[in-house]
Amino acid sequence: MSSTSYMDFVGIDSRIERVESLLCIGSLDVRIVGIWGMGGIGKTTIAKAVFKRNLAQFESYHFFANVREESEKHGSLHLQSELLSKICGKGNFNRRTPNFGFTYATSRLSRKKALIVLDDVNSSMQLQELLVDSRHLFGQGSKIIVTSRDRQVLKNGVDEIYEVERLDHDEALQLFSVNAFNQNHPFQEFMQLSKSVIYYAKGNPLALKVLGCFLCEKRKQEWEIALNELRRTSNVGIKNILRLSYDGLETEDKEIFLDIACFFKGEDVYFVEKILDGCGFYVDLGINVLIDKSLITISNNKLWMHEMLQEMGWEIVQEESIEEPGNRSRLWHHEDVYHVLTKNSDLVKLKRIDLSYSEYLIRIPDLSNAKELESLNLKWCSNLVEGPSSIQKLNKLEYLNLESCKNLSCLPSTIASTLVKTFNLVGCSNLKKFPEIAGNVEELFLNNTGLEVVPSSIGCLTKLVSLYLTSCKKLRSLPSDICKLKCLRMLNLCGCSNLDSFPEIWEPMEGLKYLYLANCRKLSCLPNSIGNLKNLTELDLKGTMIKELPSSIEHLTGLDQLDLQKCKNVGSLPDGICNLKSLRNLNLYGSPNLDKLPENLCNLESLEELDISGSAIKQLPSSIIQLKNLAKLLFRVQDSAGLLQIPTALDRLSSLNMLVLSGNNFETLPASIELLPHLCTLDVAYCRRLRSLPELPGSLEFLYAQECTSLETVLNSKHFSEIDYMHESRNFKRFAFTNCIKMDQKTCRSILIDTEKRIQVVAAASDQLYNEMGSVKIHLPGSEIPLWFHNQNMGSSVSTQLHSRCSQLRGIALCVVLEFEDCYADRGLIVRCKCHFKPNNGGCSDLNFNLDNWLEWYYKSTPFKSDHLFVWDDPCFEANIVDEDWFGKYSEASFEFFPLDFEENLLQDCKVKKCGVHLLLHERIASRNYNSDEEEEPFPKRLKCLQD
Repeated sequence: MSSTSYMDFVGIDSRIERVESLLCIGSLDVRIVGIWGMGGIGKTTIAKAVFKRNLAQFESYHFFANVREESEKHGSLHLQSELLSKICGKGNFNRRTPNFGFTYATSRLSRKKALIVLDDVNSSMQLQELLVDSRHLFGQGSKIIVTSRDRQVLKNGVDEIYEVERLDHDEALQLFSVNAFNQNHPFQEFMQLSKSVIYYAKGNPLALKVLGCFLCEKRKQEWEIALNELRRTSNVGIKNILRLSYDGLETEDKEIFLDIACFFKGEDVYFVEKILDGCGFYVDLGINVLIDKSLITISNNKLWMHEMLQEMGWEIVQEESIEEPGNRSRLWHHEDVYHVLTKNSDLVKLKRIDLSYSEYLIRIPDLSNAKELESLNLKWCSNLVEGPSSIQKLNKLEYLNLESCKNLSCLPSTIASTLVKTFNLVGCSNLKKFPEIAGNVEELFLNNTGLEVVPSSIGCLTKLVSLYLTSCKKLRSLPSDICKLKCLRMLNLCGCSNLDSFPEIWEPMEGLKYLYLANCRKLSCLPNSIGNLKNLTELDLKGTMIKELPSSIEHLTGLDQLDLQKCKNVGSLPDGICNLKSLRNLNLYGSPNLDKLPENLCNLESLEELDISGSAIKQLPSSIIQLKNLAKLLFRVQDSAGLLQIPTALDRLSSLNMLVLSGNNFETLPASIELLPHLCTLDVAYCRRLRSLPELPGSLEFLYAQECTSLETVLNSKHFSEIDYMHESRNFKRFAFTNCIKMDQKTCRSILIDTEKRIQVVAAASDQLYNEMGSVKIHLPGSEIPLWFHNQNMGSSVSTQLHSRCSQLRGIALCVVLEFEDCYADRGLIVRCKCHFKPNNGGCSDLNFNLDNWLEWYYKSTPFKSDHLFVWDDPCFEANIVDEDWFGKYSEASFEFFPLDFEENLLQDCKVKKCGVHLLLHERIASRNYNSDEEEEPFPKRLKCLQD
């Protein structure tokens, strides 16, 4: 790994190697190493680099970011539960209330070799509860990294402490230049100025990066002004340098920066943009400016900033009034808020208050003199009983969040601010009365409240865009005045289980695009006036008691998605539904009384996905083959029902990429299936009358043929070993033939020869492919390891000697024969291969390869009825990307296979009968004619073998 992989930290290589040596990577010891240093010195960057470089060697791994912040919000016990959940799988692992889940988790943890990073730990208690008390629970070879600014925190909890060195002069100049000049060195005329600037950064990467971005593209005169500013500051610290960049921002950008520092770090970008847009800011532009200045970053669509920059932001706000917090523009710290609200402080300048997660807060004191207050966040104040009456007087209030205030039973009679645009009452389960709000609100979240009725006054919210009433289980009806909401785009009533009617739409609602009524279990009909929703694009009726669609449905000409999933009372569809020219997705899954589709189905010219699984349909309309945009056709059936014949001209569905026909009664598929150029998934599982499969298209990636108990022949695919360089993801194939016990020997041999050829062809092309997944996973009945696996053995393990001339590994082909006892029932199957590569100088380094679940989730458990052969390959992608020459450093390799269930418990009624491996090396693959009529015999020249 080169330094250029981590441009924000020049000179990282030596630091990574030092941490790895302290961790004793490759040893069986459980090691905890602390990374210590000042803020901005690169602790997190080093930890991330070590983590990414080594995670392939561990069975489980997790990078736990922002431990300090998360602990302050939720407590250390919550973090411990989350850590166990991430490492062991989902579950409730709370040590405060010992239960089976925690005991089970710790038992699993002791069997796992884990790599864990705890970033930004700031108290010994956090470390004690998260690691020290649980150290004995980690499996052999586990490694843990802890970063902290406080050496004392680390002293009693880790084995070794690595102090991060400051960047030396050359490294500092290079990092500064990358950000100031977009190259590794300064422009000649800026050389002396650059050296003067980096003197003040004292080798701190964060300071160098922020300074570089601040001075980028500035004139020499501006550089000199900045330098003079630094010289005038006695005892220049890192925050003084960061402050220089902040001071250079425009006023509006400063406000956005302070809001992110105080309230929105870690929040969704879209959410923050919506709130700050309401303040009149040009948020898009402001956020881009802050990113360009390296003051914030966006990761996974969330806003982040370095803790030192956040602390600087806090200090800037605190400086507005050192002695009196009430005179500051923002309040977020609970002690400051408590002081302000209990001392009758002057709140004239206060703009934002964040009291989220104040679980002991029962009431809010008078806020009426906070005339400038724009945002009030009371999220998860679970003991708050009533909303503050003073909010009636807050005329500048724009954002009010009372989410998950579970004991909140009443609000002020009116909320008068005309500026409130977002009002969040999600989870206020004791709130029974609809709030009276001024007409400018745009988003109203009332999910999981105790509302029984929506008043007709809702029609006054003329600017309402989104209304969420999901899971309001006491709500019975909506007023017809709802059609007065001309701006409404989203109406979500999912899970309103007592809603038994939908109002007439007497006036056009041009804005409404999304109407969600899923799981309104008492809703049995829609008014015919639903056709007035001319611009509706999504209509979700799944799980309702709807018996039929109104004939006016044909007027919803903009409808894109119609979901009738599990509408068990629907017996037919109106012919007019085929006039929906824009319809792309029609979901009829789980409609057992639906026995036919309209004959004019071909008129749905935009239809891309059709799901009729679980219906009573016996024959597809002949016009279905005219649906040229149809990409997914799903018709899963059970209980020996379904289709006897598939349309012959299947190739006319030229856009089809997924065809699911599992459980149907046909005996063959039409030969035209080979001509489907985009078909990716074919599912014919449980088609127990299916006797043969024709030639399949080269685009096919997934073939599910489980329990095709009459299947005898599968035509040899001339496409199977083809490589798609345009769509690299298509180079992975997964074929399942569970319990296809009638397949003849010629078919089985042909499948295995094709599998060998594919593995080797893809391995030979690995320089030209981005291959993380391998090339194939295939299984079928059988009890013999193919002879081309030159290293094979009885039982669950096999080993081989490595030659020094074997330089680069392209991957490993793996094979097992599994023997199942009669009592075996599928609980999900994982076959793990634990690989031990022994280096020339002693020691051991482990790599792990998993064979994932083969069986699909939507069927009942099916036992394997005989021995089955599993063949797959692993490209060793993670190992090769870290060090292309890693393989040449080893002299011996051993492989051990374990059959596990989905909870990673060792299966007792299934065992590895035989196993084999084949190392795919860099040497050139020899050509060969693969003929399924021949008996299989060893062919060591196909890929250079280790045994010659």
